[in-house]
Amino acid sequence: MNTVRVEGFSSSLRGRKLWIQGDEALLPNRLHVLEQELLGRGRSLLLIADGRKLPRWASKIDWDSIYRLKDTQDLRLALTYVGNAARPLRVVWLGEEPSHQVLQKLSVQDVTLVGFGQGAPKGEWDAIFFPSFYDANRIEESLLSRMGSLRLAALNLKSVVPELKAVRAGLVWSSIEESEKSGAVYWYDIAEGEGAKAAFNPVETAETLRELADRICAAK
Repeated sequence: MNTVRVEGFSSSLRGRKLWIQGDEALLPNRLHVLEQELLGRGRSLLLIADGRKLPRWASKIDWDSIYRLKDTQDLRLALTYVGNAARPLRVVWLGEEPSHQVLQKLSVQDVTLVGFGQGAPKGEWDAIFFPSFYDANRIEESLLSRMGSLRLAALNLKSVVPELKAVRAGLVWSSIEESEKSGAVYWYDIAEGEGAKAAFNPVETAETLRELADRICAAK
């Protein structure tokens, strides 16, 4: 079977529901790409649904609001914020995939939802971004219910994925502006958006140096 040519992903992210699967390091870059598209306008909301501390990458972003979703009351307040916030609005969801009901409430005009989780999403997302270290079998398992075995077999991902990995590119499934609900598969640049990484942060650097000093002392 010959390798199928996969085109580059170029669709607008604004107002879409995007799922980042398997590698949280992809999130900051995708957010930066979105920021460039929105020209920095609107509001940004972070929803932490898995009880974790604020991730380091997230601490570098000037969020307009952060909600830790410990119970239904927290979720209700967060959804109220979404309904009243200025547009365009970026919502980042960290944790297990939101329920169908919550996903529907977040699917409102000019709200871009970016979710992250380890597993394949079951809800109606517009695009799913996979990390470059995923092999073809893992991607096929994630897309089987969306694309079907025949379409996946025709893509010959076992040949495509290694070639993309060699040039630091990943696969993204998208239904954005596609004629068929089963969507299509594209490649995307993993490194795109790395310009968002923060410049020298003296506080963070001091913390890192203290940790290093403690490890050196402990090793003596």
